[in-house]
Amino acid sequence: MTKEAKKIPPYLSSQVENSSNLSHDLHVHPVTVVNPFDDDWPGLYPVAQITQRAEDIMVKTSLVIDSCLNEHHHANSKKSTIQTYRKGWARFEAQFDYLPTERDVILDYLGRYDGKTGRYRRNNQDYIHLLYKHALGREWITSDPMQGLKRPRALEQQPNPLSLEQVKILMSLEYTPRELAILHLLVGHGWRQNEVLEIKARDVRLMSGGMILCHGKHREERIAILPETADLLRGLAQGLDDDAQVIKGKRGRDERFGSTGMSNFLNRAFARAGLSGFTGHNLRDTFATLVTEHSDNENLALQLMRDRVPGVGRLYIKRDLPPRLERYSPLRQL
Repeated sequence: MTKEAKKIPPYLSSQVENSSNLSHDLHVHPVTVVNPFDDDWPGLYPVAQITQRAEDIMVKTSLVIDSCLNEHHHANSKKSTIQTYRKGWARFEAQFDYLPTERDVILDYLGRYDGKTGRYRRNNQDYIHLLYKHALGREWITSDPMQGLKRPRALEQQPNPLSLEQVKILMSLEYTPRELAILHLLVGHGWRQNEVLEIKARDVRLMSGGMILCHGKHREERIAILPETADLLRGLAQGLDDDAQVIKGKRGRDERFGSTGMSNFLNRAFARAGLSGFTGHNLRDTFATLVTEHSDNENLALQLMRDRVPGVGRLYIKRDLPPRLERYSPLRQL
């Protein structure tokens, strides 16, 4: 059988494209394969062997991103997680229409993230590497140029909690019910800012036994809530559809109150209280520190704020959390 040149089939044209510097096409060569069920003589079966170099086949970045997002939707990943990946991948796609195959090109791109802590560069490297792992798993590429690439060393942020006196100043100011509910959850419960934004009216209506469903960073779980905080949320949820966001925009319109709006509010609150050098995340530091100091129980603080608990005790020991939150919350120490 003679050698016959064949181009990439049309059904693959949306996934891979020939590089502009190609001087040859894909070739399919017949290969003799022994048929184990033939008693007489092995037959000839044409088996396609791609001889074109892998680096000459380019994969659209948008194709890999869409495929990754589809799998995250299938896995029921949190909306905030998908949004984080989407933002990181969108920046990469804006720079590269096709996945770059040279490590130096990728390193040059990551070099733009030159913050002091190295955390932003490390996170973006992780986001981008997910694309290459996915493309390799789908056999759209034959090698991963990021394989073995060292992750940047990131400086760990030290806790920066407010003192109890500073919390008193912050909480003594005048706030709207929405703003007060936000501070209750951040200072008095140790919630993450995105978890506050994820509260739905349905979650509020299903509160019972001093517990509310929290759409956490790692999982959804019921967690303790103080009575006055629950009352604030009930007031905010009145008249809203079950799937509506409870912490809405300042003027009560239908648009989402997002992370930027949350940061702006907290920065204004710190400024009004005469506090400088703090961010919204430091309110989570504040909860953990004050609860630990007051209860002398670090594990309890971590469990109340749904962070990593040392050991596996949480898998076997059930604690009655509402009365412990009632006793140890910074709002009860004021």
